Amino acid sequence: MTVRALVLGLGLGLIISSVTWFNDRVAHQTQFIGHLLPASVYGVMVLLLLSNPVWRLIRRSWQLGASELAVMVAIALTACGFAGSNLMRYIPATTTVPAHLAQTNPAARSTFLLNYLPGATSELAPGQVYDWPKLVAAVEDARKTQPDGPVGRLYTQASRWEQVVWDQAIADVQPNTRQIGQLTAAINHVLRGGEGDQTTQADSEHIATNRAALVKALPDLIMPVSSGQGALVINTDNDEDVYGPIVTGLDTGKLLPVDAVPWHAWRGTLKLWIGTAALLGIAVIALTMIVHPQWSRREMLQYPIPRFVAEITRTDEDSALPTIIRQRIFWVGFILVVLLHVINGLHAWFPEVPRIQLRFDFGPLRQLFPNATQVSTSHTVFYPRIYLVAVAFAFMLNRSISGTLGFAQIIFLAAGSIFIANGYPVEYNKFTPNKMNLLRFGAYVGMAVMILYAGRTYYRNVILAAIGWKRGKETPAYAPWAMRIVAVAIVLAIALLTTSGMSPLMATILVGLCMLIWLVMARVASETGTILLAGPFLPLGVLPALIGMESIGPAHMLLLAIGGMLLVGDPKECLACFISQGLKIADDAEVKPSRIAPWMVGLLVVGLVVATIITVTLAYEHGIDQRDGYASRMVPERMINEGARVISDMTARGTLQSSVAMSDLDRLANLKPEWAGVGWAGIGMMLVIGTAVARMRWTWWPLHPVLFVVIGTWGAGMLWFSCMLGFIAKTACVGLGGTRAYHQVLPLAIGVIAAELTSGLGWTIIGWIYQLATGLPPATYTVFP
Repeated sequence: MTVRALVLGLGLGLIISSVTWFNDRVAHQTQFIGHLLPASVYGVMVLLLLSNPVWRLIRRSWQLGASELAVMVAIALTACGFAGSNLMRYIPATTTVPAHLAQTNPAARSTFLLNYLPGATSELAPGQVYDWPKLVAAVEDARKTQPDGPVGRLYTQASRWEQVVWDQAIADVQPNTRQIGQLTAAINHVLRGGEGDQTTQADSEHIATNRAALVKALPDLIMPVSSGQGALVINTDNDEDVYGPIVTGLDTGKLLPVDAVPWHAWRGTLKLWIGTAALLGIAVIALTMIVHPQWSRREMLQYPIPRFVAEITRTDEDSALPTIIRQRIFWVGFILVVLLHVINGLHAWFPEVPRIQLRFDFGPLRQLFPNATQVSTSHTVFYPRIYLVAVAFAFMLNRSISGTLGFAQIIFLAAGSIFIANGYPVEYNKFTPNKMNLLRFGAYVGMAVMILYAGRTYYRNVILAAIGWKRGKETPAYAPWAMRIVAVAIVLAIALLTTSGMSPLMATILVGLCMLIWLVMARVASETGTILLAGPFLPLGVLPALIGMESIGPAHMLLLAIGGMLLVGDPKECLACFISQGLKIADDAEVKPSRIAPWMVGLLVVGLVVATIITVTLAYEHGIDQRDGYASRMVPERMINEGARVISDMTARGTLQSSVAMSDLDRLANLKPEWAGVGWAGIGMMLVIGTAVARMRWTWWPLHPVLFVVIGTWGAGMLWFSCMLGFIAKTACVGLGGTRAYHQVLPLAIGVIAAELTSGLGWTIIGWIYQLATGLPPATYTVFP
């Protein structure tokens, strides 16, 4: 591990952290990360390989060796975990827009949604009153005996219309839902100052003081303000520089200075979510170090992406170019694919240039299969697109894996059609506990069970060694320390999440679900080599069915929605997958995990800070990316609408007050799972375990358990056709010429992958140059999904 390799890896990682948001959300080029084969890392590696003869001619020592490139790639991959879609794509809109929508959305306003969120406001919500009839009676008594007291003022400082509402509620004794909403608004009016008081709504200290006085006067009726802060960027000072610019952009025509951002409003939010991401990222690095020896040496997983790196960097001792690049068939694949992307890229910039079609239209088949058209993501089957990089990787894979990935979407469409024909909708909504979310959650649990079962002896030894028992000979010396780091980082992350107002139990559940998703995704990527894993489930998409919404409560519902979206809302750029790749690539270059991991941790932390500063600054300069309607509009709207719906449902059932007041012990004692949902999760788990056992028992078994992890997801839909083509190509190649023919064609597949990477990176750089030179948005041409 040379100093040059470290400098290249750290430098490339910082570049990725710095320019990803600009590339993805401003220039709108091929995503700089986007999936598990980022052109920003592997494309740079290919370009450095191809330029090696030039460096060798200048000075022999300037040539980069295979091990140096491996270290560069392994370290730089760490920066890909949070800089793009997985965190930075969502943090500008997800932490600001919901607070604005809560003030303008009729459903959110009528349910006082934001008032339940800790740290948002000291105003009252209907569910924060233990007993409304007693409160009404207390106000009636206080207005006569102590009209100037904190309780009496609720009536005496109310408006004339609000006093009429109080009089009606007093007469009715038991206020109805509509009256409770009106009374809550009347109380909040008084907390803000009431009639004749010039105090503005933004004076949060005044509201907090009045609320505290009311709680002190009626401790058995009014709940105290929930402690916590940072979940959202709450503009308590009505600062116009906080919300407006991040929606529309300042558009100054020049680079916005960093100090122009209202960091005072963002401080608590960034501390909470960026700190949590950093701690969980450290836990992921340590956890991946633990499983790496088991996966790579004992179970001998394929690691297709690291295999691509090994194949393309393998070099003879006295050669400037790697062995595979010197083969003619490599250049056939490379040149043909580059020409294809040159032509299609020119078409994007100049529409008069003809385009080579890579998308197919099977739309007429929709008339033959009407039920299939109602299945979520069915459009990916009827209008598939070829991604040559996925075809090439499928060709490299074991046929049971490539066949499973290739037919997954067809199987999903067939099964979904049967469900729809029998009256069961098949939806793709990650915010609600529907059947697909629960089925996929069960599949993830099943995969985790099989992971632990396969390495049970090794993992047990690691855990025992971490708490002081003797370490086994086959357990690396770093593994017990890595386990201790995992434990400490997780505990610190849970503690940090509790500062937002989240209870320790809910913080533990959120962290546990995040670690489950990352572990299983890393396993799937290491075993299958699929470059696109997306959209498993959100915590809020499974927990209501598993423990009951009343056990969660409105405050935790909001916190879980925000935290789940930021941490695992779009894990197609999964940190655990990148770390798993990086450790294997470094291991193949004879660099131990214990040597490279500290550099990964350093880049993770520094890269997060750099990416956050640049992302928020560019968001204020250019505004939230309105072309990304999912992140900028759909996610905040779904969070708000789902929150309002849940509160309305609990109000109708009469469980709102008890849910808001629950402690963690109460939640554990009042678990109310939906057994149908639990059943769907159980089915998903048993399908994975059963398929895994069948695959181990019978060599002819065609399906891989990854089927139930990826089925129905957007990622599987985007790649199914390409994986099927790769499966067919490998089956034909091996069937006609055996393994010899496969190894002869393999350089062609490597050339295709290298060409896709360099083409994506090349058009991205062209887009940057145009944007920076003209200030105008460049044409968009994307190579990868």
